[in-house]
Amino acid sequence: MFGRRVGIIGTGASAVQCIPALAEDAEHLTVFQRSAPWIMPQRNSEYSDATIDRFRRHPALMRAHRAALRRRNDLRAVAFDSQPRLLELASREARRHLANQIKDPQLREKLTPTYTMGCKRVLLSDTYYPALARADVDVVTDDVVGVTPDGVVTADGTLHEVDALVLATGFDPRGSYAHLDITGRDGRSFAEEWQTGVESYLGVTMADFPNLFMLLGPNTGLGHTSVVLMIEAQIAHVMTLLDERDRRGAHAVEVRPELVPAFTREMRERSGRSVWTQGGCTSWYLDDDGENRTLWPGGVGEYERRLTEPSAVDFLFT
Repeated sequence: MFGRRVGIIGTGASAVQCIPALAEDAEHLTVFQRSAPWIMPQRNSEYSDATIDRFRRHPALMRAHRAALRRRNDLRAVAFDSQPRLLELASREARRHLANQIKDPQLREKLTPTYTMGCKRVLLSDTYYPALARADVDVVTDDVVGVTPDGVVTADGTLHEVDALVLATGFDPRGSYAHLDITGRDGRSFAEEWQTGVESYLGVTMADFPNLFMLLGPNTGLGHTSVVLMIEAQIAHVMTLLDERDRRGAHAVEVRPELVPAFTREMRERSGRSVWTQGGCTSWYLDDDGENRTLWPGGVGEYERRLTEPSAVDFLFT
């Protein structure tokens, strides 16, 4: 991108990571923003050699430190899931972060979110705002209505000339799942289930799909801490089910169909109190009907407890 006029559409997680680098290399960068994201300071300082050495000599200290980080992060779930007003304190810090890094009042107004923090993904960066404040970077908030060989056209009729265009426009959480050619009992299509509103049990198993297990399935994403914790719990859950299947001498294991609707209702009811549905925005967290089928409306600890010791009566072994 060095020496070129570059445009980027989007200001979400991918854009926040690549805009600072693009701004460094491009002759000029134009950022097309639909909605301003909430940005928090990254606070990603390195551990000192002394701290690393102390953890090496005393592993219990490292485990305690990790446990404290995990506990602190998981407490954020309450604000996202059922008490959005608690996000106001974090919102104040984000506004201070914006004010400290963006001195131009007009640009600061463009970059001020108009929805409740957490409605979309909260982003962490110490370099995003400084990149947008550069003299060779423009932030355009008019709607994009077209792309031509010469650049990007916005709703006010302006052609923004660019040599290269980066699309940081998000993704469909149904993603590759919706294109897998998997057939369940009685000809049920896995791809069609995902296109029309998939229902699962704890985001791992689906009724009438024997021996099918998902990692990061419906309602198991996170907005407040590391999703790796969810994946680890799911892997342990799947291994437990497979071990029980083999112990019984069965060939297949699947969730009992009657449990799935209840879990779906639980996710809908709990999500109805969340900032994702009440925060005044539209995001990839929600499907076309405004239902949250992406994120887990609770803490990681609760999810782990529900997966760690699955009740055998919840599953069919055949």
